[in-house]
Amino acid sequence: MAKSQSFDRLLWKAADRIHNRLKPGTVPLTDLLLPETPWLYWQVCLRRIRKAGSRKWTGAVERVRQEARNVLTELIDRLQGCRTALAPGGDRSGRDRSGVSSVGEIYRDLLSLRDEFPQVALEFSSGSVSVTTEPIVLDEVYLGPFEIKLDWTDAWDPLRYEVLACDPHPASSSDGVTHPHVEADRLCEGDGSPVIRQALRQGRLADFFLIVRQILEMYNSGSAYIPLDQWSGRECPDCGDHYDEDDFVRCGECESAICDACRRDCQSCESSFCGECLSICSRCSDQTCNGCLQTCSGCDEPLCGDCLESCSRCNSTRCEDCLNEGLCSDCCSQTKETDPPQTPNTGTDAVPDTPDTALQPLRVGEAAVSA
Repeated sequence: MAKSQSFDRLLWKAADRIHNRLKPGTVPLTDLLLPETPWLYWQVCLRRIRKAGSRKWTGAVERVRQEARNVLTELIDRLQGCRTALAPGGDRSGRDRSGVSSVGEIYRDLLSLRDEFPQVALEFSSGSVSVTTEPIVLDEVYLGPFEIKLDWTDAWDPLRYEVLACDPHPASSSDGVTHPHVEADRLCEGDGSPVIRQALRQGRLADFFLIVRQILEMYNSGSAYIPLDQWSGRECPDCGDHYDEDDFVRCGECESAICDACRRDCQSCESSFCGECLSICSRCSDQTCNGCLQTCSGCDEPLCGDCLESCSRCNSTRCEDCLNEGLCSDCCSQTKETDPPQTPNTGTDAVPDTPDTALQPLRVGEAAVSA
């Protein structure tokens, strides 16, 4: 009983701290910093959108666009938080004009969490309160329980929160995606973002925790970082889409796993390869792996086996242009140098011109006489 009362007193002190954090004009000006982290993350999202768009990964483009929208929402909220912190906190009567819940209302919200969640934890020294959900199962995929942890110590983001997997069952293609709507402990709030932000600004903590739990218990394939039907699959390095393990093949050269749609078959050996491990025959333009591609001994062009022939004399492999009637140019020149000269045939009645049979010139009326 005493332990419960001690915990309740800590909850009251936490409610008072949270209320003071949310009141306008209570944060020292020296503690106000512009939200550089979400701004830098916005730049990262832009680069990812350009990269996915250049490769025509439509699914990845839409996922990153949704993530970019959430980052912009957070950026705007944090800037608004800085602006609110500079505003006066009340009128002359002392009444709070910001709509922030009173200390008592925040305290009752914290007490009610024990009826909604199996576990509520308070770390007063570090400035955080957290709840743990029941194990979450979506479309027969077990994701485990999640801890929703709210931090009230950040000067320019009074109520920053994380969603932590207690028993992680992440997507096989990304350890950082522990839920279709959670990546790197950040929740993709989707259409619930305005409601969550308003609940945090006003200190309605019970509403905040219940809304986040409701988002975790629902599934929207259109805004998922990784859809549940691809939860046990992996990402193809060539196209960026996710497939089941049975839809992947190994590249015959680099051994990377590629999806069946991105695989390319060598026209010579019919083995499967990724796009980077295939070359093009410069003669017939067939896709050929590096193992089947050969170089013509004459012109040094990379050719497939079907576009090369062997010289009938020296057996060197050359393209058709570098062969002459079955012989390469080197063998043709050797043939011309080594073959004996051919004597022309002048007929059977010709008299050989030799010293023994040479005849004197004949005149009309004279007989032939040996020299």
